[in-house]
Amino acid sequence: MRALCVSLVAVMVIACGGDGGGTGPGTGTTPVFTSLGLTPANPALFQGDQVTLVVTPRDQNNNPISVTGAPTFQSSAMNVATVSTGGVVSAVGAGSSTITASLTANGVTRTATAAVNVTAVTATATVNMGQSNVFIPERVAITRNGTVTWVFPAVVHNVVFTPKPGAPANIGNMSNSSVPRTFGTVDEYPYTCTIHPGMNGTVVVR
Repeated sequence: MRALCVSLVAVMVIACGGDGGGTGPGTGTTPVFTSLGLTPANPALFQGDQVTLVVTPRDQNNNPISVTGAPTFQSSAMNVATVSTGGVVSAVGAGSSTITASLTANGVTRTATAAVNVTAVTATATVNMGQSNVFIPERVAITRNGTVTWVFPAVVHNVVFTPKPGAPANIGNMSNSSVPRTFGTVDEYPYTCTIHPGMNGTVVVR
């Protein structure tokens, strides 16, 4: 019976080729299922976020290979993060959880872990502006009707939201001040400082 090449959403398959046998490109050796990669390795999530973990079988040279088999997943703290059979992690509550992925192929089992950190969604959040012209943090999450306060340093910045229903008024050029904005509609609101290219942020309202 010909082996099947697994192509789940959570498995990165580089080339379909049965059970991973054959000669590795340029190595002159047969690839051996040696380790398992799992990305992202340290996802930082807010309650309500989801992320899909990607499992990558690797050979003795750390090259991705194709193997027969489907990965399984387990969460060390289900009250913090759950994980589906397809590797989709859902942030449930504040805290930390270790997600372990296991894959058995040709009688060999390899595992990998991802450290998930979940932050609670609160009614208020504060965004500062770093010396390198970045919003800190670049992404915040608040509850509906919650408020985000931007703290402006001596250097002039502004906050310009992507136009969409529910977005609050922009904040013009400011320095040495703090300006709040309240969000009444559940959505995600990207924004930027138009003075400094690449200075972007997002407010998530849940």
